[in-house]
Amino acid sequence: MKLLLTRFLSLLLIFSISSFKNPNFIITEKYQQGYYIGNTGKVEGYIYFSYDNYEKFSFKKELKDKRSLKRVGEITSFFVDGKTFKVINNLNLRIGIWNISAQRAFAEVMVEGPVNLYKVYSRVGNGNMSNPGAIELINYIVEKDNKKYAYANEQTGKFKREAAELFKDREDIVEKIKNGKYALKNILDLVNDYNSTKI
Repeated sequence: MKLLLTRFLSLLLIFSISSFKNPNFIITEKYQQGYYIGNTGKVEGYIYFSYDNYEKFSFKKELKDKRSLKRVGEITSFFVDGKTFKVINNLNLRIGIWNISAQRAFAEVMVEGPVNLYKVYSRVGNGNMSNPGAIELINYIVEKDNKKYAYANEQTGKFKREAAELFKDREDIVEKIKNGKYALKNILDLVNDYNSTKI
């Protein structure tokens, strides 16, 4: 029994050491210059946004300072890594396989115009011994006429129906949606086409 316990503990120690050496298990925070807009206006400093959390990011006024978490309910927007993120409200967005409901989120601004396009990043799960990584998800939010539409995944039939209804004022775009030229994978092209062409 002692021998079995010793072997088990040795294997556990080896696994722990190899996991620690594996860069996939190490989380490093890389702060970049940026700013956020809150109740007091623009606050400049250093931001760490991991692109997998739609609810919060880490902020330091100076790199040597202790970090503080900024949550989706506290600020209106932030800028980091050459990208602008804003808080989107009243989403009713379903995140991941557990269908977690998100009413608001930090969303990357992809396009603003007659139709706005946003990207919401999230991560589902922490992994396990056989699959140590979590699943990173991207949800696209299309906003037209002050209504938000979330396309969470590439369900071809659902995307065609919802997008055709959303863009029904442009028959040329509806035709491209129906024949497969436009799909979720190139939704940016679809939105740019709509915003740049006046009929």
